[in-house]
Amino acid sequence: MVLPISSTKEEELSARTSLVVSFLRTLTGLERESFRRYVTRFFPLLVELVRREHSSREAQLVLTQMF
Repeated sequence: MVLPISSTKEEELSARTSLVVSFLRTLTGLERESFRRYVTRFFPLLVELVRREHSSREAQLVLTQMF
């Protein structure tokens, strides 16, 4: 079941989207060894982003490319 979100929550999501997407693109741009070194720290956060039903479509697309 998908619940509607308030306009305030939509504004908050919109404000965070560019930051989240930028961070995800930075992670995907890391060299293989650097990514391996830090992935264990970020993996739980990435999983949480995937779980969020109200995360932005743009962030979901970048996550899809990452995984």
